[in-house]
Amino acid sequence: MFRTKGRIALALSVAVGAIFVAAGGPATAGKLVTKNQVAPSAITTKALADGAVTADKLSKSLRKSLKGTSGANGAPGASGTNGANGASGAKGDTGARGPAGAFNVVDASGKVLGQYTGYGSSPQITFFTSDGVFFTYDSLYPSPNYPLNTPSGQVYFKAAGCTGQGYATLGGYPFQAPIIMSSGTPAAGDKVYVMTPAPTPESFSYLSYRTGSGCTSSSSSVSNAYPVREAGVVPSVLKPLTIVPST
Repeated sequence: MFRTKGRIALALSVAVGAIFVAAGGPATAGKLVTKNQVAPSAITTKALADGAVTADKLSKSLRKSLKGTSGANGAPGASGTNGANGASGAKGDTGARGPAGAFNVVDASGKVLGQYTGYGSSPQITFFTSDGVFFTYDSLYPSPNYPLNTPSGQVYFKAAGCTGQGYATLGGYPFQAPIIMSSGTPAAGDKVYVMTPAPTPESFSYLSYRTGSGCTSSSSSVSNAYPVREAGVVPSVLKPLTIVPST
């Protein structure tokens, strides 16, 4: 009897094995085992191979909980040392030629009188001084040895005693033409004034005026007057005068 039961058990084992193989072996068996057939905590850490669970297999909430908070910014590092100077660049192209330089007027002693501004008849030569005065001289003959074409040497003052701002009339000359305070023929060392441009000339009653003879009280009026300023003195000149390039 026992022999009969053993034979039946053996026959069943062989039959189950045949079915297992015919069904596709372990691959099909995996499909037959679902999550509902695995008991909780049945698969332990030891049962998992290293690297078997990747981040993609974790839920979004679990991945978020595993992310640490950002650390505080550290203090900035010290500045590095300056690097070595780079090599010099190639030489650039030659620039365009600039305008011709100015010319100076000098006398026979070599003294520079001012910047050359023009040449006229008789012969006359004009120059502009560092004090802002536009002088005109005969350039060749020893006499006359004083500026030519100068306005009337008279300065008007609104206040008594020739104080405050002085004024003069244009008289057909440039603003920078010298107003020379001379009692006679202009000479080296005589005080010089020049008019300064203003938006409109003034007309007023003046209480004093100055000439080469000094200050004089008055109670008269003047029209089309412009303010003046002191501008040095008449230069000492030794003729003939020449024109040379400035350096």
